[in-house]
Amino acid sequence: MTRQIATTVLAAAATLTLAACSTGSNKFQNLDPQTQAAHHGTQSGYHRIGTHFVASVDGGKWNQRLMKFYYYPTGNGRKELIGITSATLLDGTDYGSQPAHFAVSPDGASILFFHEAALGYGKITSARDGLYLYARGAGAQWIRPIEDHVIDPTEIDRYLSAN
Repeated sequence: MTRQIATTVLAAAATLTLAACSTGSNKFQNLDPQTQAAHHGTQSGYHRIGTHFVASVDGGKWNQRLMKFYYYPTGNGRKELIGITSATLLDGTDYGSQPAHFAVSPDGASILFFHEAALGYGKITSARDGLYLYARGAGAQWIRPIEDHVIDPTEIDRYLSAN
């Protein structure tokens, strides 16, 4: 009898675990198109967020959720890691607010993003914490410390409208 109860409990736990894993990935897919567009690039996976930029989000339940930013000099092919930050979650969903992570210029050639040096890999670890502007052909420019970890609309206008 005890073995049967243990088997039933294990089966129930496995079912709940699978349901929890599948629920997170479906939350974004169940959003209306306008909301998906407003959060695109912050959900788990590898996402093109401009003609030369990609955001990759991984981690979660058991390890730190990270967002890595990559630059593609030719739009495809070889990529370059330009920044990494913790990926925030809103109300336990599988996506976050774009302004809490990045903003891309209308032409897709420039990006504002947060970088946290402690999370960096390779050469990027020498970069200090903060908000960066990465413009195609010009590279990265440090803008300010992280502070509240949200890109202000005036910063988007100032740095991305002119590019």
